[in-house]
Amino acid sequence: MRTKLKKGESSLVPESLDDLWLLSEIVHIGDLVGMKTLRKVKLSLGDRSEAEKKPMFLKIKVNSVKFEEYTVSLRVSGEIVDGPEDARGNHSFSVAPGDKLNVYKDFSSMEIDLLKKAKSKQADVCLVLIDRDEAMIAHGRQRFWIKSSVASKDSDEAQDFSQFFGQVKKRLSEINPEYVVVAGPGFVKDKLVSEIEYKTILEGASSVSESGLREVFSRGALEKVGVVIREAEENNTVESIFNKIKSGKSFYGLNDSKTFCEQKNVEILVVSSNLISNSIRDSNYSDLRSLIEKVKYGGGRVMLVGKNEDATKRLDGLGGIAGIKRW
Repeated sequence: MRTKLKKGESSLVPESLDDLWLLSEIVHIGDLVGMKTLRKVKLSLGDRSEAEKKPMFLKIKVNSVKFEEYTVSLRVSGEIVDGPEDARGNHSFSVAPGDKLNVYKDFSSMEIDLLKKAKSKQADVCLVLIDRDEAMIAHGRQRFWIKSSVASKDSDEAQDFSQFFGQVKKRLSEINPEYVVVAGPGFVKDKLVSEIEYKTILEGASSVSESGLREVFSRGALEKVGVVIREAEENNTVESIFNKIKSGKSFYGLNDSKTFCEQKNVEILVVSSNLISNSIRDSNYSDLRSLIEKVKYGGGRVMLVGKNEDATKRLDGLGGIAGIKRW
């Protein structure tokens, strides 16, 4: 969760299913919240009118907060209290990971503590923009430029690429990032990705320049890195649960989850987004929510799984809920 906490007004950016669950716990009926959204407006076209969705910032007074069925998002509904003059009545925000939600209230000390614990560590990401002529490596505010001789008609292209990529890899080894976003026009970026050993995200860019870098950012490259990290985390956690079943260090199913939760013997509880959607549909989400709350406030960790398709299917095969014991 990315947070900017101020007295009377805070901005919250959920980055995972866990963060959406936390939002559902700290945004209450009667609260004022606002975000950029799309809303239908009527356009007069001579003797006729048409409805068109337009982007706008709205503030609503909340009357409902719930997970949307079959989607990885949180639905926050209420009456519009501030917005363009023609925006009146009720509206619903569909809050997904990466969306910014403004909350206009003072949080309690417990809520602030939960938000601080949820504050995410940013991954160390390096961006490489590359074409035949040059490469620009961006790491934080630093910029490193590497010139290439590949464009020379009289040169050995394979050898030139080897030298060029060697310089790029040398700089990357000095930075040693967790993830590398490789972007640029043409095929050179693909060749580089096949030669580096870092976890990579491949993007397109029209030029090797600051404007090309802004282009990569606008396409959501860092959000994609976040998805990759999240998918890996979900996979590793579910795999760990399966590995610990034989030794009795993990548990699965709603009954066992309730038992170990009552014993406060839950290090981590893993819940499928499908189980949440089904419980909402069947009107028994309050029971699941109560179980999640007990784990959270008992010092255990809760992870909602829904980004990694394979991990979600495996968890659903265990009843949609499982975990690892403390002892």
